[in-house]
Amino acid sequence: MLNNILVCDDDTAIVDSIEIYLQQEGYHVIKAYDGVQALEVLHKEEIQLVIIDVMMPRLDGISVLERLREKPPAKMPNIIIASAIGLENVTRRALELGAC
Repeated sequence: MLNNILVCDDDTAIVDSIEIYLQQEGYHVIKAYDGVQALEVLHKEEIQLVIIDVMMPRLDGISVLERLREKPPAKMPNIIIASAIGLENVTRRALELGAC
């Protein structure tokens, strides 16, 4: 069973909305608002699932995936890319880096 889910998006309303639904299902939600924060959490906490946006300040979601491949955490979480942009090359790159 999944316990810790990292939700990362620069839109706090989106993060808060996702958190409400996940907590209702019994998950523990950890929040980040840019890719730098997400990487910090991933190297400190045991995360089973990451829901991450592509377009964020400081470090975007694709760059987070690339850095995770270079220096993975102790246990690699499942990763879901959430994005309003539907660019084929972004989707392809995310899948190549292990997102689902």
